[in-house]
Amino acid sequence: MEPSGFQVSVSVRMPDWTRPVSAQEKATVTVVLFQPLALAAGLGVPAIRGFVLSRLMPPAPLSQQLPAREWADVVAWQRDARLESTRRSLIDADDATALYAFRRWRDESGAVMREAYAGLELAAPACPVLCIASATDRDVPMPVTSALAMQWDASLLRVPSASHVGPLLARNAAVVATQALRWLSPR
Repeated sequence: MEPSGFQVSVSVRMPDWTRPVSAQEKATVTVVLFQPLALAAGLGVPAIRGFVLSRLMPPAPLSQQLPAREWADVVAWQRDARLESTRRSLIDADDATALYAFRRWRDESGAVMREAYAGLELAAPACPVLCIASATDRDVPMPVTSALAMQWDASLLRVPSASHVGPLLARNAAVVATQALRWLSPR
């Protein structure tokens, strides 16, 4: 789903929200859809107006509120993927999206997942933030995202009946994206 005029690129480095913004960064709005990749949408505006955070692994100490998980050295999501379990994890997505996701599972480093669950020390961004919380997210429960939004004095968008990836892949993902863009527009 790329509205006309939007170009999406992927950056694999974690943003440093506390440093001054460079001239190049001032030429783009960065919308962060996070875990932990940053998706940058070049919207042709003069300054970074805000961050939109969805599927956020919360920083320490809020990370301690995540459900307890044990991570093997290799989390075999691709190897162990089954279409039926993919459908169950994407309860709010259509069959075509579930099939798309099923074909794109990848194994993950257990060390990376353990580090993410332990939580990184992050300061609040120096710009407005919108946190998107999914009502039925079992990985990052809505109360954790709500607490982060309160801690960072951020706006909070509660998405009812959305799974962990629902804001990005559910039937109503376009509605969520429209709400996020609407939040960005007055900034």
